Amino acid sequence: MDKDKKESIVRWLWRSAISLGIVLLILAAFGVTLRLNFLLGDEIIIHLSPQQDSFWIHYGEQRIEVINLSIETPLYCAASCTYAFTDKGQDVMLDEGNLTLRNGDRYFREYLLSPSRAGRGQDVYRFDVTCRSIHSALCPARGEATYRSSLILLNYDLSEQEKALRQESQDIMLPFLARLAALDIALKTQSGRIVLLAPTVKMDDLQERKAAIEGGFSSLLLDTERLKALWSAENYSGLRQELGDFPLDNTFDALQRNVTMLSAAVAERIALHNALVNRTISLVAEANAAGDIYALAVAANDSRLRAAVLGFIHQANETQRSFSRLDFKGYGSLQGALAELSDREKAIENDSKSLRAGSRARWAFLLAKERDRACLLSGEEDSCLLNGTMANIYDAYQHELSTEWPSSTVVARTCSEIADLKQEHLRIGNETQQRLREQNISFPADSSFNRSVTDVSANISATIMEAYAESLSAVNDPAFADLLSLWMGAPSSTAMNGTGIREAKDYLLAHLDIGQDTAAYEASFCPLPAQFSHALLPANLTATVDPPLPPVNSTIGTSLPDNPALCCIFGECAPCCTAPSCASQEETFPIIFLHGHAFNKASAPAYSLDAFNLIQYALEEEGYLNAGIVTPLTATEGISAGEWGLSGKPVSVKASYYLDAYLEGKQYVIIPTKSENIDTYALRLKDVIATVKERTGREKVNIVAHSMGGLVARRYMQAFGDADVNRLIMIATPNQGIAGKVNDLCPLFGEEKECQDMQPGSLFLNRLNDPSRQPQRVQLYTIAGIGCDTDRKDGDGVVAAESAHLPQAEQFNVSGTCGGIFGEQLHTALLDISRYPQTMEIIKSALRGDSS
Repeated sequence: MDKDKKESIVRWLWRSAISLGIVLLILAAFGVTLRLNFLLGDEIIIHLSPQQDSFWIHYGEQRIEVINLSIETPLYCAASCTYAFTDKGQDVMLDEGNLTLRNGDRYFREYLLSPSRAGRGQDVYRFDVTCRSIHSALCPARGEATYRSSLILLNYDLSEQEKALRQESQDIMLPFLARLAALDIALKTQSGRIVLLAPTVKMDDLQERKAAIEGGFSSLLLDTERLKALWSAENYSGLRQELGDFPLDNTFDALQRNVTMLSAAVAERIALHNALVNRTISLVAEANAAGDIYALAVAANDSRLRAAVLGFIHQANETQRSFSRLDFKGYGSLQGALAELSDREKAIENDSKSLRAGSRARWAFLLAKERDRACLLSGEEDSCLLNGTMANIYDAYQHELSTEWPSSTVVARTCSEIADLKQEHLRIGNETQQRLREQNISFPADSSFNRSVTDVSANISATIMEAYAESLSAVNDPAFADLLSLWMGAPSSTAMNGTGIREAKDYLLAHLDIGQDTAAYEASFCPLPAQFSHALLPANLTATVDPPLPPVNSTIGTSLPDNPALCCIFGECAPCCTAPSCASQEETFPIIFLHGHAFNKASAPAYSLDAFNLIQYALEEEGYLNAGIVTPLTATEGISAGEWGLSGKPVSVKASYYLDAYLEGKQYVIIPTKSENIDTYALRLKDVIATVKERTGREKVNIVAHSMGGLVARRYMQAFGDADVNRLIMIATPNQGIAGKVNDLCPLFGEEKECQDMQPGSLFLNRLNDPSRQPQRVQLYTIAGIGCDTDRKDGDGVVAAESAHLPQAEQFNVSGTCGGIFGEQLHTALLDISRYPQTMEIIKSALRGDSS
């Protein structure tokens, strides 16, 4: 029994050990499978779908957007996710959160969207999700991030009512702006006139009027700018209401009247100024003639008249001085000063009238005596005035009484006539002396002859006085008679015999000179007395003319902006790019990211899309809007042509040639098809490119392809032409095929048809690399990984560098390392720009078109 029991125990132990070994072997195999699955890409798949990708609404309306989020995870795995909802137009995050999801979990977020501004335009929103598998014993995930993005476009336009209000507002504003610009020119013209006239014409009060008008005009401009701001903001409802409430025409008409009145006032001011200039010049001229009156006043010892003349001259000087300097309160005060000056002039004229008439009569009397005496000495008694002399003197007296000053210049004329008289006497004396010499006549030097000369002279004077006294009796003017009586005296004559009279007359003619009374009169007035020392200013005033003005332009815009649709992106707003030229702007061509060969035939196509996550988000820093993923359903979604390109910024999208779609009933259904050859994938790429071109409104695309994706892109251009592609950037693309262990293992993990096409010397590669069938209009770039043993050649562990490069492409190498057959390969790590930033720099340089 003991032996049997021992054998039973041993058998049980063996069976237990074998069972345990089998369990451990199964567990080990399960763990390896899990790790291998994760290694080959069997991680998280994010499904992100907005309820609607694009909205068309009017300002003031709202729409609800529902975001549907779900994930697929490997068995026993959960995912930690973060999400963010961003207004990409304003570059502002609107919502963010964290959540944990398991395989099949669904999550919804709801957002209320409305236009950011009035008018027309586009707002861009994006929902971003990042998920990482949570590492555990049953979930040996590497915790790599998986990203998904979904772009939502909110397009808005004017309602029919807003369009009508816009037209009504425009019909009011445009004519008003034209009138406002014309008024601006008119006001600037008057301002220029006033500025140019101000140095010569008193303009203080008109400048104040101008400033008041300019203040009102500035206020109207501010109101106008406020209305134009409403127009620019496309607040047509508010603008139309303001136009109804704000009396534009009334305010404008009042300003226009004021400007017209100002123009008339400037013209009137010029006329008034010139009239006063002429009057001042006239009064200064009269002041210049006041020396006559002053001399008469001095001679007559008339201190009152003398002071009046000096006061008049002083006031004339001061008035002219203040006028020329514009140093007076206003033209009213200047008119008052000139009126006062005129009154003084009139007073002097009246006060000096009898003095001027008497002085003129006195000189006429003296002048008549001198000429009658010369006449009698010459022996031509019949031609002498004598008895008619007083009538002539009386005429001169009466003329002076009726002559206004300063037309009357008694002293000046008298002095001039005295000078003429002296010249006349000198001529007579010289002619007499010449005659006497010719006749050889000489005069005795005795006292008897001298007495004869004296007697003849006295008798002639007596004869003149007797004749004057007789003619004076014929003048019926007691005042004049009394005045002349003072000068004539009593006539007396001496009896003379006839001998010696002619000789005495000849002697007196030979020595003819003015008499003592005339000499005394000359001494009193010619020149003016030294006491008249009050200097007169020169009359330096001149008339002013309306100055010519340079052309005046208005800075007021007479048009309204078209208010194009505004598209905002990355915090900047600009007119939406809708012109035909937008289609050909190279810097706005979109980017399509094409993944490479799937090493795990069981993995979903969506996993391949994650290869470019880091590059796509990094390019957004360079201005490329991340538009998420393009699928075969994208072309069927309700997005208008060109919507993605309205912002004027290039977009980037990820696309998979592993996806196809078919119509089932009224809906399209997406199916993964990874078992096709590269020719089929090129055909699917054709649909992707057409969709992206239609969505962006651009005539070409840029393609950034990884691995086999580069072959798909090249085959597309070979089959359908290169007119739709601008640049092709290939990263680790096996352009000459894959060889060695990678080629041997390819059908084991990947799809067989793809692997056959990528074998060196395959029919596909021979056709693809035919030199006569290479693209001519596309710039090609190849990026190869180096540093890893690739079938005994330098490469990225999967593709040899010499296989990645093309002779017609710009070639770049990126050095790195590989982790063994089950470790990470440089082939895929090249897309991890956090570890290989050189890849990113090459891509950016290529997109800019920089030459290597």
